[in-house]
Amino acid sequence: MQDKGTILIIDDEEEMREIIESMLGGLGFSFSGVGCARDALEVTFRQKFALIICDYRMPDGMNGLQLFETLLATGNASPFILTTGVPDAEIGDQARRAGVFGFFPKPIDSSALRKLVQMLNFIA
Repeated sequence: MQDKGTILIIDDEEEMREIIESMLGGLGFSFSGVGCARDALEVTFRQKFALIICDYRMPDGMNGLQLFETLLATGNASPFILTTGVPDAEIGDQARRAGVFGFFPKPIDSSALRKLVQMLNFIA
């Protein structure tokens, strides 16, 4: 199967990174994972990603939406999906206004995530 690029998964919980990777297995992507925004900024300066999936709350003071805005400002943005375990509609509204590609509350709907990633593949 042709490699469609790498998806960066950013979540401070390694188990959640593994779950998201398993949800998207078989779609032709490779995966990379980091646990905080600081590490994500570092890796995105070195590598372009087909997609970034990021948790909203992270341990190093920068939330996922702030990370997305920083990536946009530095020219290192990729299509971006934001996830959150915090049931707050305002976060989703802010994410959509900022231009994120998708927003998923946790637990993530595996089928909906796969469909969105497949749709991205057709428009990229």
